[in-house]
Order: sequence, then structure tokens, then C-alpha cells
Amino acid sequence: MEVRGKKLDDISVACARRRFEKSVTKGDRRRKITLSFDEFLDHFANDCVSFKEVAQIACEGGVSRERIRQLYEKYFRQLFPAKRTGQERQQICSLKRHRVAAKLAIHDFSGNPSLAKIARYAKEAGCTVERVVSRNRQHVVITRRLLLINGMCYQVYFARNIVRPSVRSIARYSHVVILKRSLQQVVGIIVLQEGVGYTDRIFIIPTRDVLDAYGSHERGSLSLFIPTESRPSYQNSQPRLAWGKYEGAWPQAHCKTSQQSGADNLAKGR
Repeated sequence: MEVRGKKLDDISVACARRRFEKSVTKGDRRRKITLSFDEFLDHFANDCVSFKEVAQIACEGGVSRERIRQLYEKYFRQLFPAKRTGQERQQICSLKRHRVAAKLAIHDFSGNPSLAKIARYAKEAGCTVERVVSRNRQHVVITRRLLLINGMCYQVYFARNIVRPSVRSIARYSHVVILKRSLQQVVGIIVLQEGVGYTDRIFIIPTRDVLDAYGSHERGSLSLFIPTESRPSYQNSQPRLAWGKYEGAWPQAHCKTSQQSGADNLAKGR
């Protein structure tokens, strides 16, 4: 037989049922245990139902959690393939809950509107977007500035401070400071440029290009000045990135186009 996805031996279950009904149902009437053997079996098959919760559901007349634990150890534990103790059941339940919480967290952008904006732009470009999460013993920890785009890890930056190089300058720039050590574990950076009165722009830049352009400095941080509107790139004493090349350059954009063209050619061949 199968209970909550766990395969049990029919003969062992039948023997345990006879022992349970003979000892518990008849010999423990004063305790008024109201659940049958099959109902107990269904509850114990769910690792996230504790002995205390079973006691509250199953009993009238003050049957304790310890009595429920004794019933589990005597009649039910050996029926399950893993033969888990009560503590092991709680640990498995905690892992399951963390796994479910992590699955929900990787697609939850509700707490950060700017991050949700990046996710929306990426999905519109045909990319898969997930948040990076880690688990400890008690909580699911969400990494705020990391995103998985098509399975590749990107560091996210928000460029909101609009500045001018000088009083007479017409051009406006947003400033982003990047730590070099943060680039060691990512394939690129995503910069969302947003500000009051300015159109949102998003840049996807490979780590190699950032380091080639700015990484020769010995400092531990890099300062990027991004124009608020498209401007021609130029060369001077400090290397510059051609920002227009990276604007909206999602990693799957070209792959999606090539896959689609390949599918079209295959369809024509048929």
C-alpha cells in the first residue's frame, strides 16, 4: 500500500493494525483515543505533523504528547522505510519547508520594486530570472543584489544619483561604485539607471569588459559614470565603455533569435 507517497508493506501494516486494535482500542478506553489505525497512519506519514498536533487531533481526556510518541514508536515507526524518530521527522519537515520557501523566494520580487523592474525587462526579452537564495538551519536567506539570468549569476546595481561633471556641462551622468571582489563570482553586472524625470535604461555588461576597461587601477573599487542619454564613446586618459553596446543586451536575446531562425529554416526544409 502507499500512504502520502510512501510505499508500505501490506503484511507489516496488517500485523500492526491487529496489534494496535487489540492493545489500544480495547485496552485504553479510559483515554478515549478517537482516531483509528489508518487515521494515525495517515498523520504519521506526514513528517510535518508533530506528535503534539496528533495528540490535539486524536485524543479526548488528556492523552499526552508522550503517549502519542509511544504509539508511534510501538506500532508505526517500523512501517515506514526510513524508520525515522520524532526528532528526525522534525528535521525532515524543516528541510521540506525550507525547500518550499526557497522555491517561492526565487520568484518573489515584491519587496524590491527596482529589482522587480529588472525582472520584468528580462522576462520581456525572453530570459529566465531567479533570485539567489541560501539556506541556514532556521531561515531562507535572499541575496539582495544577485540575480540568475538564464542560470548565470549577475550582480545588480541601481544608478539613481544624477550628477554633472561641471556647472556648464549639459550632459548628465549617474554614478555607480563597484567593488572588485564582488566581480569574482559573477559573469556580469546589471545596472538599472533610473531617476525622476529620466527614462529608465538598463545595461548588461560582462565582467571581462568591466575589468578590461576599469580594472587596471589598484584600488579595490571601480567608479562608473553612465550617461543618462546615448552619447558617442570617446578615448582619453581613462578608458570608457561604449554604453550603447550594452543597453538591453540580455544574454539570451541573440540566442533566442538564432534558435528561432534555425527553427524557421527547419520548417522550410520540411
